[in-house]
Amino acid sequence: MQVKIEIDPAATDPVVTIRTATLTPALNQLVTQLQSQTPTLTFFQGDTEYYLDLNEILFFEVSDRRTWAHTATGLYQVKWRLKDLEARLPHHFLRCAKSVILNLHQIYSLTRNLTGCEIHFAHTDKRVFVSRHYYQALRDALAERMN
Repeated sequence: MQVKIEIDPAATDPVVTIRTATLTPALNQLVTQLQSQTPTLTFFQGDTEYYLDLNEILFFEVSDRRTWAHTATGLYQVKWRLKDLEARLPHHFLRCAKSVILNLHQIYSLTRNLTGCEIHFAHTDKRVFVSRHYYQALRDALAERMN
């Protein structure tokens, strides 16, 4: 296996490209390891910084021009825009509305309606509405997760 590293001062995030003739179990393991690298985010409540496990996050939303992270029991401010978060978060976080990024692992149920669907989470009353524009991407991601 050859490893090449290219330094690009204009790059904002590292990009890993694997070029291979066939997909092997070793490459699958490598991809899994790379995807499991969770970014470190700092969460704020007032002047206090928190370092939460991303698996605790139900969803991120923008409200009043601020980005908020919702857990089952708390609300934390994040100093990132949704666009930047979307690029940094693991693949199980999905944009489901213009102002919301959802953690697919935290979905308990969904209810369809005329305008899209409503996501429910376990052990909390918090809900997220998925717009019609993002509904098919959500269905595809949930179907992929089931396979």
